Amino acid sequence: MPISNAILAGCEKSFTAADNSRMKASTQFFGCMALMGLICRHDQVLWLVNMSSVGEKQHYIIALLETLFQHLPHNFSVGVLYDIVCQLHRSCLKFSFLDHYLNRMSFGISVFHVFGHQWPCQVAYHPRKVVGFGLTDGKGCECFCTKLMEVTSIIVFYTL
Repeated sequence: MPISNAILAGCEKSFTAADNSRMKASTQFFGCMALMGLICRHDQVLWLVNMSSVGEKQHYIIALLETLFQHLPHNFSVGVLYDIVCQLHRSCLKFSFLDHYLNRMSFGISVFHVFGHQWPCQVAYHPRKVVGFGLTDGKGCECFCTKLMEVTSIIVFYTL
């Protein structure tokens, strides 16, 4: 992991999306708090999941990525653009999540969100700095979110 735990802890505290105390909808009246989607590099939706808990829990992302890898050939590499990918990457390394696929994954923060991170995260996870992302910036995710207005986060993948 190229970034210290102290820096990652600072990033984690600054994210409102992962904050359990900030509810956007009442769990008393709604079974679904939001949607999380996995879209391809061409901004086509592959899968959507209902988020039934407050805050962005990593199990939604991990389930979407696991599903993706089950449908891809074993020689495909995947780049993941996500607004709090530094936290996802740290959890994958710490708890061996997606262990079978980590050597086939590159992590980046979508350009829209990168400047909300600590400086070391911006450098380590900016898609212009990570090999393989090219000019992909993740803006298609934001367009998709705007269209639905209920999708809280999106993951973009690409194949090498």
